[in-house]
This record gives sequence, structure tokens and C-alpha cells, in this order.
Amino acid sequence: MRRTVALALAGVALAGCCRAGPAARPYTPAELAAVADEQRARGGAGFASAIVSPFVVVGNGGVDAVRADAQVVAWARDLLKRDFFEHDPGVILTIWSFPDESSYRSGASAVFGSVPSTPYGYYSPCRRALVMNVGYGYGTMVHEIVHAFMDASFSAAPVWLHEGLGSLFEAPSCVDERGVEDADLGCAARGHIRGRVNWRLHALQRALASGTAPSWERMADAGRFAFDGKDGPLLYSAARYTLYWLQEKGLLLRYFRAFQRDQDRDPGGLATLREVLGGGALAAQRAEWERFVAALRGP
Repeated sequence: MRRTVALALAGVALAGCCRAGPAARPYTPAELAAVADEQRARGGAGFASAIVSPFVVVGNGGVDAVRADAQVVAWARDLLKRDFFEHDPGVILTIWSFPDESSYRSGASAVFGSVPSTPYGYYSPCRRALVMNVGYGYGTMVHEIVHAFMDASFSAAPVWLHEGLGSLFEAPSCVDERGVEDADLGCAARGHIRGRVNWRLHALQRALASGTAPSWERMADAGRFAFDGKDGPLLYSAARYTLYWLQEKGLLLRYFRAFQRDQDRDPGGLATLREVLGGGALAAQRAEWERFVAALRGP
């Protein structure tokens, strides 16, 4: 997929009071158009909009750029909903798309009254917004769209699964019904989303080699503060490549659905992980994963 991006710690505000849950019904064209008009006016002169239900895309890079952004949003929406997410978010969300870092920082500051803490983008459920610098690519956008759908369909998911799945698909591709990668946006009509190896690999490989990588237990127990702290980069990487491993074994969807079903008895997901991998000792499964990660070749 064009312009995928190396994503650092793109913040995601997950305040419980702002989670809208799942939509009760599809949004009407009139409801979507009203939000598009309101948010485009909020942006001011030079902003255009496009509707990709349950999202409205608003940007100041020109009409053609906003249309291109909307195509990517539709691509990600269709693929994510096909395999992972049953429900749309319970509110219409606006995706604010800026063409470069300068317009992103100044635009976000003008619209929301605060300068972003990350140069890439973020999801703010309290503001009903995903705010993106697409100058670095569309990887952050797909990552944050995952969070929006997770809030609607799996709101109790632990932070590691939120960030693991989001970061898995920050380097997204589409594979067709034969499992062959297809770069055409039309792949979304028949294909399945897949994460590629990305920039997060190398630091994880070094940490595994030195014995400093987070354990799965540490990863599963880590909350938002830990993921946003000094150990965050390795927690993101461990979460991403745990899910990438399951993807490559053909077990990711099975795991995701089993975890979603059984989370009450397994809040961190490790018992479900062990079961989906066929039982046996978690330590042995971890050793297999470490060998897998060590053998990967990065971009």
C-alpha cells in the first residue's frame, strides 16, 4: 500500500467516558452529510470533505487529496470489518487529514486548541476525531482506524491487543483469495488485510538477543502508562510481532475471536494464546516465537 509510514508512539486517548460503543444502526446519508458540513466549516477556508461511513474525511490538501484519503479509509474499513470488526463506532468520527507536518501541527492547534504531541497522528474519542499527518504515509491512519473499531467491537481489550493490532496494520497490505498480495485498492472488495514486517522489528531483535525484551506476561499486564513510557517502544514491538507470528501461522483471526469471546475468564489473553497454539507450556511457545522473530528480515 502506498505511503505506509514508520509510526512512533502515536498516542491514543482511551478515556472510558468517551467510548461511544457500537452503533445501533447504520448512519443515514443526511446524518453523515451534516457532520461533514459542520466539520468542514469548523476547519475553515480551504478544507474539503468526503464521506466514508462511519467516517467523515476532512482535509486542507485540496479536493483530490481528500478523495485519495477517502479511498484509503474505505479500503481499510472494508478489510478490517470483513475479518475483525462487527460494529461501527457509536458516533460518526471525523478523520482530519493534513498533507504535511507543518499543516498538521498548525491545523490541529487551530481546530482543537492544542499542539499534537506526536508528529504522525492520533485518535481522540473524546473529540470524535482521528487527526493525521498523511505526509508520512497512511500507516498511522490505518493504525488509528483500528482503535476506533476496537472501541466499538472489543472495548474491553487490553492495551497490548489494541496497540498490537493497530501497529500490525500500520504496515498494511491486502491479499487476494489465493493469499497473493494485491496492491490494487479494489482488493478490499474480495481480499483480506495483512500486516507486513516493519521498522519495529530491529529493536525487538536486539532486545531478544540481549535478554531485555518484555516477557509476554509483562506485555499482557502493561497498561497505558507503560505503553506510553520508556518501555513503550519494546512493548509495542512485542505486541505487534506476537500478532504477526499468529498471522503467519494462520491463527490470528482464530485467536482474536477466541480472546474476544473468552476475555472474562482470561483478561490478558495468554491462556487463550496457549490454547490456540495447541496447548503445552507457554514457555515453549515463547521460545518458538523468539526463534521466529530472530529469523525475520526487516525492511
